[in-house]
Amino acid sequence: MNLEANHPDLCFALVLACLPRITTPDQASILAAGPLEELVAQQGDAMIGRIEDMARMSARFSYVLSGVWPQGRQDSPIWARVLKARESGPLMDDGGPIPAL
Repeated sequence: MNLEANHPDLCFALVLACLPRITTPDQASILAAGPLEELVAQQGDAMIGRIEDMARMSARFSYVLSGVWPQGRQDSPIWARVLKARESGPLMDDGGPIPAL
């Protein structure tokens, strides 16, 4: 079963449930490059508002979002919104610590 495609709300809830449990940048990158990246790629149109809201409310979520790659969609309006949502940082590639909750 493809959680991101078939149950995007559950996938988003899974990402949020994992946020308090990550303790290393490697764990954050797995969350970013796995379920969150797939959620953006497969359900970006439907989920971008919630992603933007969470990035505004949580520096930790924004940090994880900074590890999402565009998967060939870097020219899409959704990707532009992802970039804007994470621009306030902190950014995973800057090597800083994982933000507190």
